[in-house]
Amino acid sequence: MNDALHPATRLVRVEGMSNAEFLEQHAGPGRVGLCGGNEVINRVIRKLQYHVTADGHRSPWSHAFLFSGRRMDRRHWVLESDLDLRHKQIRLGVQENRDDRYHDESQFPNLAILDFGLDDTQTEKVMTSGLELLSGLSQYSLRELVGTLMAMQMDGLRKRRNLFEVEGALY
Repeated sequence: MNDALHPATRLVRVEGMSNAEFLEQHAGPGRVGLCGGNEVINRVIRKLQYHVTADGHRSPWSHAFLFSGRRMDRRHWVLESDLDLRHKQIRLGVQENRDDRYHDESQFPNLAILDFGLDDTQTEKVMTSGLELLSGLSQYSLRELVGTLMAMQMDGLRKRRNLFEVEGALY
């Protein structure tokens, strides 16, 4: 148990379960997912976070997302601000995807779900805010990402606003 966690928080390590099984068992609307990926950008993000980890080592996490619930296709869906670069298609910003993009353990060896114990009203407020960001086509901010990476490397920048802040953008 990490002393920095809220007293009501339980940290549970799950082994012997696939990512798909883990997500199926623990995903739910309003819960937050964390993952640590093995793609180049994920490895860079994880490595550059060593200044802000308790042990001074690379972070296990490179991305966060919000579970939005099960749809008619019986799959869990997530809201996330992401860079999605595919052949002849680029999506930068808030988007909605199936959780099966995180099923591959070789691509996402670190996976967590944070359940804050929200009641139905709180969950509805969180989901409404997330869907507002999706419908507003909030953009992914590469500039802000660079500003955050700089702040993680330079202590003096950590307490200041992001040098490259862009209003209305997310990453």
